[in-house]
Amino acid sequence: MLAVVALAILYVVLHSPFGATLQAIRENRERAGFLGVKVKRYELAAFSLGGAFAGYAGGMFALFERSSFPLLLHWTTSAEPIFITLIGGLNSFAGPLVGAVIFGLLRDWITRNFVYWGAVLGAVLLLIILGRPGGTVEAVQRLVALLRPGAQAPTQTPVDAGRPEDADRDDAPTRSGTKGAS
Repeated sequence: MLAVVALAILYVVLHSPFGATLQAIRENRERAGFLGVKVKRYELAAFSLGGAFAGYAGGMFALFERSSFPLLLHWTTSAEPIFITLIGGLNSFAGPLVGAVIFGLLRDWITRNFVYWGAVLGAVLLLIILGRPGGTVEAVQRLVALLRPGAQAPTQTPVDAGRPEDADRDDAPTRSGTKGAS
């Protein structure tokens, strides 16, 4: 019940003007600053909100486990939320939820069937992350888009291809980094 309340609060924050401003900062920090957004203040607020939810999650974990032990200080425990987010997807609200389910099932199955479970889990996570850079949620969305009649799969623009709004400009940077011919 406590997790549902936390997710509801996060959902409301994400879909509020504050959340839209954070998304604008994530997409283009400099442009958001030019629009008058106090970027440092919003980053500090986001960091504080993230810290509050991390503390809330730690408190819920302690209540669930009814104990605390030194193994929780190992780096692999700190890296689990990052793995979960990468597996599920970074650009959707459901991504970390899906990633948590997949990571939990995968970790459980690997620890029961392999002696060197850490190495196997690392290799499987590497394959998942390299095979689906957008995460599982994005992969499912692409699959659904492909299966729809008459629909085309969404394509990703390479990072070094320049911004889409620059495509019609003659002086837009190209892949080689030089400006187009005038």
